Amino acid sequence: MRKTLAAIIMVCLLIGMSAPVAMAEEKITLDWWVTDVATLVEIYEKVAAAYEAEHPNVDIRISSYTDQYDEKLKSAQAAGQAPDIYIEAVLANGVTSNMFLDLTPYMERDGFKPEELYYQPYMDYMCKYQDKYYALPRDIFSLAIVYNKDLFDEAGVAYPQEGWTLEDLRETAKKLTVPEKKQYGVILPEIWSLFNMLWSFGGDMCNEDATTATGFINSEGTAKFMQYIQDMIFVDNCAPTPQQLESFGGTEQEGGSGNIFMLGKLGMMAVERYAVGDFLEAGMNIGTVSMPVGLDGKSWTYASAPSWSISANTKHPDESWDFLKFAFGPEGSRLLAETHFFFPCVKQVAEELGFDEDPVDSVFFAQLDESRQTKLAPWWRRPADWVGVYSPPVHDGWDVAWEEIMFNQADVQETLDMAAEEIDIGIEDYVRQAGK
Repeated sequence: MRKTLAAIIMVCLLIGMSAPVAMAEEKITLDWWVTDVATLVEIYEKVAAAYEAEHPNVDIRISSYTDQYDEKLKSAQAAGQAPDIYIEAVLANGVTSNMFLDLTPYMERDGFKPEELYYQPYMDYMCKYQDKYYALPRDIFSLAIVYNKDLFDEAGVAYPQEGWTLEDLRETAKKLTVPEKKQYGVILPEIWSLFNMLWSFGGDMCNEDATTATGFINSEGTAKFMQYIQDMIFVDNCAPTPQQLESFGGTEQEGGSGNIFMLGKLGMMAVERYAVGDFLEAGMNIGTVSMPVGLDGKSWTYASAPSWSISANTKHPDESWDFLKFAFGPEGSRLLAETHFFFPCVKQVAEELGFDEDPVDSVFFAQLDESRQTKLAPWWRRPADWVGVYSPPVHDGWDVAWEEIMFNQADVQETLDMAAEEIDIGIEDYVRQAGK
């Protein structure tokens, strides 16, 4: 019955979204800028091809910039040559800089109802500003722990179960570590899993509007988190040092953890859903489980929804909107999700494809109930910068503290106290310069 009802709803939605629009009959080209690697670009090309098959007067030209995206976008905007469709991380800044087309009138005209189609609160956070929509989401990033079942079986260790704790994670990692094989139990955290662990200890990097780090980055919770990770690396030896990780093909941010996991030398790691696709394609025997329950009794996960907007200066607003709602509406979402790299934002597609029942994917599905987003500084005025971690002063100060603690085994509390002071000075300088 549920599947039948979903199908009926699907038909109704598609009828609503197929309302006629006044589009050009001549051949036009829409420029779609992405920031993804070749594997994902191939998936986008399938979506574009499906749309072009239904709209022979439209060519979708995809350009991928994995490096210097910000600089290229700024240059294109300054020259009045911005792409029709592009990703923009700091939505509020893009809106206030008049970079984005307001999608709300187009949604109302076509009966497109985002509040019914998509998972919340990601739409509000990534796509909406002051009650107007300026973007549509591609998929949802949520995180879970992926583990190598073969290594668990070899060690005679039980698979982790829902509701496991931070202490359970640590003890399990110890049991999976085999020094003579250069095999480690876990690696935590990577840039995105960092948030999950930090929140689990009751820590944070700064206050809500990112105006101060004091009392947050040097709080008891943040210090406990840092000490936990430092001890797992240097006391338990169940997680690789940054230097050891590099020997497996990269830093945490450059894919070293994925390499070590694929080599069968790592028991557990925190991943976004798209990484699971790589492991499954490689034939790995894996399982997934929610992030460990933190000190507050919750299994926190970072979650976000990468989103695309339409340039306010596009020469083809109707055509751009028509493609955008196709690519990131039910039709395109289904094509994206069927590749097993993306967790669909469209609720109905996720249910249709069984994401809520799949033994691997259902964990990511369930994690959406206890998820958070990072904070964006309202004073941050660099319109094309990636968010990274909160804002540039916070991000940079955190990086310095992290390296001192995890590379040089510096005293945790002393290092965080210094970081808080330096970040606050950096915020003051940054705000002053941004106001010029």
